[in-house]
Amino acid sequence: MRLKTRNRELFEGISGYIAEEPGKARLLIGPFRNDSEASIFADDLASVHIDAFTWTNQPGQSIRKLQGE
Repeated sequence: MRLKTRNRELFEGISGYIAEEPGKARLLIGPFRNDSEASIFADDLASVHIDAFTWTNQPGQSIRKLQGE
């Protein structure tokens, strides 16, 4: 994961996932304990010019861990 390689300390201990929906896929990182922690991490990403936002999956939605994690 190129983002993780460039910002190793920021992504330490955080895994990558893919959420799949019909016709699209979403790159996820986390999980986080709550929305507040996710928002803080999104702000940290913004500080290194990575666009991010918080998102919560729907029950039963397909999410799989990225290979190599």
